[in-house]
Parts: sequence; C-alpha cells; structure tokens
Amino acid sequence: YLPRDQKVQAQTGIRSMQLKNVMEAKYEHILYPIGQMMIHETQREHVSADAFFLLTAFHEMAASLGITNTVNQRGSVREALREHHNTIDATATDLMALFMIAQLAEPGEISDELFRQAYITSFASVMRSSRFGAAGAHGIAGMIRFNFFERENVFTRCPETFTYEVDVQNMKKAVEKALAKLIIMQGEGNYEAADQLVKNDGVMPGYFRSDIDRINQANIPVDVYFKQGLNVLF
Repeated sequence: YLPRDQKVQAQTGIRSMQLKNVMEAKYEHILYPIGQMMIHETQREHVSADAFFLLTAFHEMAASLGITNTVNQRGSVREALREHHNTIDATATDLMALFMIAQLAEPGEISDELFRQAYITSFASVMRSSRFGAAGAHGIAGMIRFNFFERENVFTRCPETFTYEVDVQNMKKAVEKALAKLIIMQGEGNYEAADQLVKNDGVMPGYFRSDIDRINQANIPVDVYFKQGLNVLF
C-alpha cells in the first residue's frame, strides 16, 4: 500500500493495488504446489486462488489500519519497537487479515466455505513465507505464527505422510488471542516483549525445517521474477 510515509498517510489516506498476473503466478507456481504437498489430503481442496487473493487484499487493508503511535508517550510504534517493528507489524497484519475475514463470515458477507478456504490457505502460506528465512520480517513472522499455532493446537501433523490438518475453529480462536497480544505490544511500545517474542518464537522447529527442505527439494520456487524493461516491451 502507498504512500508509506505516516504523515502523508494521515493527510491523504492510503491506496492499495494488486497485480493480477503477479497474484496468479505466485499462487499457481508456489502456493498451490505447497498446499498439495503439505496440507492433508482431506483439506487440499480448500487451498484456493480466491482465498489467496482475499488474504493478500485484507493483509494490505490491515497494514493501513494498524497502530501508528503508542498510547503511553513512547513515540511511534516504529521508534519504540526498533529493529523488531517490521516483524511484529508483519505478524499482526497477517493475523488481522484472518480476523477481518472471520468478522465478515459471521453475518454471511463471506461464505463459510470461503472462510474455511482462507484459513487453510493461510496456513499453507505460512510455509511459503517461512522459506524467506530469518533475514526477512515475513519469514520470521511466519515462524511466530506457526509456533503460536502449535501451542494452541491449531494443527496436527500426520506421522505417515508429514502433512498438516488444520482445525479451523481452533485457528480462529488462536488468531484472536495472538492478535490481542500483538496489538497491546504495539500500543504500549513494549520493546522487551517484542524482543522476547522474536527470540523465542521466531525460530524454526527441527521437524518443520525438514518439511521446508522437502519443499525446496521439489524445486518449488521461493518467489516469482518477471522480465521487465524496454527490451521486453519492444
């Protein structure tokens, strides 16, 4: 979403733009293969392109609605959380997207099936973003979500097929619980809590590392790259 400058955002608001060909390429070549490989066979049909688009759109909306300034005179959230700001922000916006989708599903604005697709597709997307590694905010954010979901019994890992089955209702409860914790952390500008969260939960369990290795060995790309420039246009 743009503009990024917080002062300009306060004056003009924000705009978000999704590129259809980029979304389709990421889903077709990355997320769909990961879902077919890592989600339990009984739930693979719920990994969908519509859900992936919805998640991305709501992620951007959530980013624009996030907390900018602390409530206790510690300055901006970015200043207070320092090097952990981007990671906490990425984690919160991913969870907020799921929360917003659930809120629309309750009165029937989004179908129960699309709600289910969004949550299962989001879990598959955790594996996609975790491949970015500990050097990037989205990679660490993916691991924070995964580790929290594990403690909240959101998923079970099949010991025979090494695939994941998602408990959507437990995931909904876990999203609400984790999101409340992160919003309070941001509002208070609690650097110590953010630092502890990243150190404790921003790491990859050994069994999950083996699953990521299997994805890499399947030659599923980490990201998509497009040919650009005048030599492509003419």
